[in-house]
Amino acid sequence: MTLHDIANRLSHVTWRDETFMAQCPAHEDRKPSLSGSTGKEDERVLLYCQAGCATDAVLSAMGLTYPDLYPSPRTVTTPT
Repeated sequence: MTLHDIANRLSHVTWRDETFMAQCPAHEDRKPSLSGSTGKEDERVLLYCQAGCATDAVLSAMGLTYPDLYPSPRTVTTPT
């Protein structure tokens, strides 16, 4: 999944460049505390709840797993 795919599953999302803030689905969040961005060396999605929710809890509340934080494998074709 991409960063935008993850953000589309959340509420009250605001963007700043290629980083978002949103309401954390793992707790009753009145002010957006979940940040999302991509890793510097790859395109995996990084999530951080500033209220202290574990990434496991955030993913579970979204119906996702850790592999969902990585982009879909790219298919490489070799010429024959």
